[in-house]
Amino acid sequence: VIESVEPDSAAYRAGLKAGDVILETNAKAVVQNGDALTEMLDRGLAEGRSIIVTYEREGKQDILTLKPETN
Repeated sequence: VIESVEPDSAAYRAGLKAGDVILETNAKAVVQNGDALTEMLDRGLAEGRSIIVTYEREGKQDILTLKPETN
């Protein structure tokens, strides 16, 4: 469960919200949680990779793409 989303983060820009549950990243089931998942997502974005996220919000599943920041 996402506890909070930092303003101006990739998650914020993509539309993730506190309370969302991340189920998959790039079509792979999430087996990490908490800080380990955050670190994995941050590392992928820092390497310039987009990450497709399947998540659940209020009982409904949806998909979005986290995109690395471009300067």
